[in-house]
Amino acid sequence: MTSTKVRLFIITYDITDDKRLRRVFEYLKQWGQHVQYSVFACALGPTSLATVKTELDALIHHDDDQVLFFDLGAEASRAQRAIDYLGVPFGPKQRKAIVL
Repeated sequence: MTSTKVRLFIITYDITDDKRLRRVFEYLKQWGQHVQYSVFACALGPTSLATVKTELDALIHHDDDQVLFFDLGAEASRAQRAIDYLGVPFGPKQRKAIVL
């Protein structure tokens, strides 16, 4: 999805219940890249962002949980350069096959 309207968001969450935590994790896996515990990088257009916010809103408990959205800007421009790292490089995680 490449468009000037697509923006890169870092979405973080703090969910106090394990069942809701798993639901939020599984939901966000559909939309973006799992970066670290409770952190996703998602390239979203305006409609997708509204959908994600609406559906996450229904998954969380507003008195106990928190979801934060950090807008890094247009995906096609400086957003990809806005992420720096130490240690393991940032990028899609490679799956490793295990032969038993």
